[in-house]
Amino acid sequence: MKRPWKLSYYKLLYFQKKIQYTKDKRFCRNFQRLLRRTSFIQLFIIHKFKINFILLSSKKYRFFFKLKIYYKLWVFSIFPILKKKKNQMLRPENIKILYSIFQKPQYIVRVKNFFNIKNKYWILSNLLIEKKFFLKVENWKYFSKSRLSLKTIFKTWTILNFDKSIVKYNRFIIFSSRKIKDFEQFIQIQGCQIKFKKFYYLDNTKDLSRWLLFRNNPKISLENFKNFKKECQKVLNKNHKNQQIDKVIHRFTLKILNWQRFYNRSFPSDILFMLIWNWLKKRHKKKSSKWLYNIYWKNSIIQEWIFSINRDRI
Repeated sequence: MKRPWKLSYYKLLYFQKKIQYTKDKRFCRNFQRLLRRTSFIQLFIIHKFKINFILLSSKKYRFFFKLKIYYKLWVFSIFPILKKKKNQMLRPENIKILYSIFQKPQYIVRVKNFFNIKNKYWILSNLLIEKKFFLKVENWKYFSKSRLSLKTIFKTWTILNFDKSIVKYNRFIIFSSRKIKDFEQFIQIQGCQIKFKKFYYLDNTKDLSRWLLFRNNPKISLENFKNFKKECQKVLNKNHKNQQIDKVIHRFTLKILNWQRFYNRSFPSDILFMLIWNWLKKRHKKKSSKWLYNIYWKNSIIQEWIFSINRDRI
């Protein structure tokens, strides 16, 4: 009798879609269980594996074969959650951030000790997976070479939860130089270690681990510059009374940095100064110019002005 493999495949897709798009964690866990326990899907996985019938009588071979099936079922049930997370990264606003990474020098990092006890429990509390299965990491080494392994899923999940403005490629993590301190702090909290760290400057073209990158260098028009100046004024003036100064300045700094990275040019210092000065004058109407300078430009030197508030500096 011919097995209905097509039906099994559609059942697998059906459960994966349910896992990916359901918002309720309980329903998500239930669909994961259904996927792993459905006989059609189990037979479909067995059918895809190459069975050595000569060794089938061996108890050890049967044990590892069962483990292999169980492992594959877990890959199928967890991957849709990761896929959903990755799809969020492909939104237009996030693609802009990812693109800006490659406009300036960046760090390439490889992390080790991912599966220490501290990080294991963090993954358990953030990803739907059974504790008994997950904590048996020693059994994963037999299947870690597969194209889509659970180790890869868990590592990618941990990194994607750190920040949006990173790229994971070919076992390396790539992100802009301004994120290195945040990333080091995040890794330390997770109990992991940085195995390899390299500061990598991107010239006009660079071949990075079989990934050819080109540096963009577009021209700035007068109209473009005026429009960007208006956008900066909007960032400063929008709800300026209700929000803390450091938060507004942080958003304003990110706006300027993204512009500089895209055009590979520095923003005019005098215009930048006047934008911040006029905004602060409106915010502190009763304060004198001397007071403003002593509070916000106290770290300035003769050669250049330095605006500073808490940790933010311009």
